[in-house]
Amino acid sequence: MLHGDEDMKDDTTLINEVLDRIPNKYMAVIVASKRARAINDETARPLVRTSATKPTTVALEEVAVEAVVPGPASPGIEAAEEEEKELLPSSDSPAAEEE
Repeated sequence: MLHGDEDMKDDTTLINEVLDRIPNKYMAVIVASKRARAINDETARPLVRTSATKPTTVALEEVAVEAVVPGPASPGIEAAEEEEKELLPSSDSPAAEEE
């Protein structure tokens, strides 16, 4: 479902709307940048009708109308990080002492 916002907002208004939806500015930047990258790489289509041509502006507009919201990290990423941690020798292991 496409959310529509026929008029393009000025930058300050758009950013304030995004910060109303995601009060943590760092989280807002991460959400918008990941979404903009997906739009730019053409792995995702815009979820809002907009006259904006830049992926960053489209992503911010999507966040402003809550078409895109922050969510939990992918379980696959956490599992891969845990596996990687297990492969690294710790300073407590006997193998680390032999080196």
